[in-house]
Amino acid sequence: MTTLPAKKPEWLVTLPNNPGTSDTWLSVRGEHLAAIKPHFDAGLFQLGGPYFHPRENMEAPLRPRGSVVIASAESKDEVVEVLKRDVFKTTGVWDWDKVEIYPFRTALTGGAGSG
Repeated sequence: MTTLPAKKPEWLVTLPNNPGTSDTWLSVRGEHLAAIKPHFDAGLFQLGGPYFHPRENMEAPLRPRGSVVIASAESKDEVVEVLKRDVFKTTGVWDWDKVEIYPFRTALTGGAGSG
């Protein structure tokens, strides 16, 4: 019988934006993506992206409300140490007092690509 290697604990992270930071979010998003990509390449982050305010209709523009990340790390502190250096935190986009990090376990994944 083959034993699979132990999997690192997973973490679900919600990072709400501070009100009125949409322009800052947009202006530093490229820097954020460039800085966070190595953490995806290294396996620390598995999935991530923005979530948005509800739209009144499908033609209305999406307005960022925050970010969600699925991380794989030995500890919650490891995740926090990386995220607190992110430009979204240092420029005040994320409302750091409202960030939540929960233990998480992936049950299913799909093959629908990213976008």
